[in-house]
Amino acid sequence: MEKSANGRALIFFTSTFPCGAGETFIENEFPFLLSSFEKIIIVTGNLTDEITRQVPDHVKVMRYPYEPGTKFKFYSVLCFLSPDFWRELAFIKSAPSVKFSIAVLKTMFEAFAKTIQTSLLLKKIVRDENLTNNSIFVYSYWMNNNAIGAAHFSMLNPRVKSFCRAHGWDVYFERHNPPYLPFRNFIFKNANACFCISANGQKYLNEITANRLSNKIKLARLGTFNVTTSKSSSSKNGFTIVSCSNIIPLKRINLLIEAIALLKEENIRWFHFGSGNLEEQISALAREKLSPKANVQFQFMGQTANADVLKFYKENSVDVLVNTSETEGLPVSMMEAMSYSIPVIATNVGGVAEIVEHEHNGLLLSPNPSPEELAVALQKFMYLSDEERNAYRQNAFNTWNEKYNAEKNYMAFVSEILSL
Repeated sequence: MEKSANGRALIFFTSTFPCGAGETFIENEFPFLLSSFEKIIIVTGNLTDEITRQVPDHVKVMRYPYEPGTKFKFYSVLCFLSPDFWRELAFIKSAPSVKFSIAVLKTMFEAFAKTIQTSLLLKKIVRDENLTNNSIFVYSYWMNNNAIGAAHFSMLNPRVKSFCRAHGWDVYFERHNPPYLPFRNFIFKNANACFCISANGQKYLNEITANRLSNKIKLARLGTFNVTTSKSSSSKNGFTIVSCSNIIPLKRINLLIEAIALLKEENIRWFHFGSGNLEEQISALAREKLSPKANVQFQFMGQTANADVLKFYKENSVDVLVNTSETEGLPVSMMEAMSYSIPVIATNVGGVAEIVEHEHNGLLLSPNPSPEELAVALQKFMYLSDEERNAYRQNAFNTWNEKYNAEKNYMAFVSEILSL
């Protein structure tokens, strides 16, 4: 894409990228940003890990703590002087899903403190990096307090374009305790756009704002690449199941273990990619429930580089990806599996139904399935005819290619942000 005469500069707020192993899904989008901006400053909240992703010369990485310092927490008392604070209080009183409490007020104070910190940081970056003659874009990868600060900065500096993405945890109030996310209407009013990764999230945010600001709440799906073909499904090694997630409570890996334990007819291979704070407990449960079963083999693959997961899909015959999460936005793991023609069994939560079409490219479970319900779904895939199995696989690939192809989605996304 052709650059403007003065060049475009992007200030990009992330949680960990390009450091450590987190936010791997940014890797697919980043090349499109690189080709569209003359200068990029990444502001990451990762203060310790090494830079693990390739960073070209025109990209600068700044480490900056996400939590605001004492000075900014002190400044948060100034919120009482801000009309936007009182507007937010009015919103809380009118929102049926939010009940005013001390915890809600504390969340507002913390967000206000971070807003001041981020806005002042942006002012400093523009000055120190000599960006005054650039077309400036500020991008928060999450609709968190950095997104509020970016919106505040663009409110004070109208020539600066600010926008954010909205995923899952940063969209749905009910995922939090208290069930509230601060200053959403402020973001929608003062930022140039909020890009939801799912239509479900877009609908939710439009309902929160009563459709008053819906023109700023846009849909921009994530995407993955696939430059090779996958192996076809084969029964010679039995039925192969893959799960790919952190091993934490909301992912409910125990459900999958208990469901596999109910299956007796077929030889089953299960591979889990990912780790987390329940890893020891879940591994012990798998040994207890599955090790005595002669027809089941299982392996915990640990925290695995994204490229290695995709290599596994390329080199192995995988029958189905299973996701038992109690909450989701729109999982990249499903996009990746479908790009290799792997159908998905998943709970019908968040935006999952946008990618998993029941009895077309996979099966949807109830939001809180029993092990028996999941076992029945697995059995259904086990006993498909070759023709039915191939239809599911082709439909999975077609879904990826039509909706979640990185080349298509990120080119459209970059075009959209450059036109803000």
